[in-house]
Amino acid sequence: MKEYLITSGFLDRQRKLILTEDHLAWENGDLKGKEFTRLNKSDIVDFKHGVDRIVWNKLTVGRQFSVTLKSEKNQELKIRFSSHFGFRKENNQKYSDIVDDIWRFYHSSIVDNCLDKFYSKGEIEIQGIRLKNEGIELRRQTALIPWDKVSIKDYYRYFAIYSRDNSDIHSRVNYNEYGTETLWSAIKIILKNKQINSPQ
Repeated sequence: MKEYLITSGFLDRQRKLILTEDHLAWENGDLKGKEFTRLNKSDIVDFKHGVDRIVWNKLTVGRQFSVTLKSEKNQELKIRFSSHFGFRKENNQKYSDIVDDIWRFYHSSIVDNCLDKFYSKGEIEIQGIRLKNEGIELRRQTALIPWDKVSIKDYYRYFAIYSRDNSDIHSRVNYNEYGTETLWSAIKIILKNKQINSPQ
């Protein structure tokens, strides 16, 4: 189990985030006895996360951290907190640790299920990008990129999937969107398995 104390804004009180292997609880309420919203692991179908700059008069004064979980009923549980003017610098590490824990406790099994479908059916689609046994079919592209020609590169706000032979054949996948974590992880794992199993 992991617990985090989070202060969302200047005037907000500390709130507790509890992560266990079978559920998540976020203290987003203020009514006595109804402070916590709980999501069971079995109800969590996806999550997204991101960091945005807080800008005043063209000057960056802080960072806004966001983590959002989606339930199977399409409900969202949003966790927001920030750091301003050099205060709460520890929130950078806190954000990173929360994302890692959510991945470990909940999202890794979602990726595993997705890969099971890929290996049993030979094809899955995430965010309009099709992963097939033979390669990847990108959005608005008819050509298939064979796995041995697929590359991905990480940037600050997105990652790119592209053909090693022709970088004009590419798709950008924005972070802080549902499906991004699953797509990035699935491609990485498939590429790794293809390299391991390819004849030397």
